[in-house]
Amino acid sequence: MSLRRLNWFLSLFLILSAFAVMLFGAVTISYAFYSSSESVEAFVDPQDLLGQAISLNRSIIAEVVLVREQKRQELLKLEEEKRKELERLRAFLSEMTRVDLESLDLRKRSNLTSEQLDYLVEGTGLAGLGKWYAEAEEEYGVNALALLGISVVESAWGTSELAQKKNNLFGFQAYDSDVSKARSFESKGECILYVARHISEKYLHPDGAYFNGYSLADVNKRYASDKRWSVKIASAMDTMVDKLHDLVD
Repeated sequence: MSLRRLNWFLSLFLILSAFAVMLFGAVTISYAFYSSSESVEAFVDPQDLLGQAISLNRSIIAEVVLVREQKRQELLKLEEEKRKELERLRAFLSEMTRVDLESLDLRKRSNLTSEQLDYLVEGTGLAGLGKWYAEAEEEYGVNALALLGISVVESAWGTSELAQKKNNLFGFQAYDSDVSKARSFESKGECILYVARHISEKYLHPDGAYFNGYSLADVNKRYASDKRWSVKIASAMDTMVDKLHDLVD
């Protein structure tokens, strides 16, 4: 709910509360008047009743004002967080336009949010997986956009047979000699996290079994038999970078 709409509803509530107090006061005064005619002991001072009603209304108003202020602060905080997200995205996109994506250091974090990553894959077989790419980057230090690019190429946007039947988005252990022996995963999220850790430990660490450097081109040497694998990944990433510009333009 927007701050303007919230203020409108709260203002309406305050007006209705004030009207309710006046109505309550009128009713209690009438009650006190009629009860006093039967017994002096039963007489209730209408001023006391009205004062209690006004005091109660003030408490309600104070509570409403407090809630409105808390909501306003929450909305301001959300707006500030969104502003910072856009600033980080602009900085990331600015850098991506200046580098050759094939030579991008895959250890460099994209800092893309799960929502931004979901935006890139909406309407595809990878829809809703943004949080897993973001978590993989956070947990294992592998660039989320690069991970997404690899899975886009390897799984044809999540539509490949391996993706559908084995939740395998990266062609992991799908050797050219026998693709059917590719590893199966319980979920696509598990696959993303597993492969991110594998790439981090085996390809991007100097002591890793398949270490040749930190770029896509370096990983290509031991990850895929296709010599143009890194070119295809970089092309997919470039397409997604273009799409991300729609969020800041």
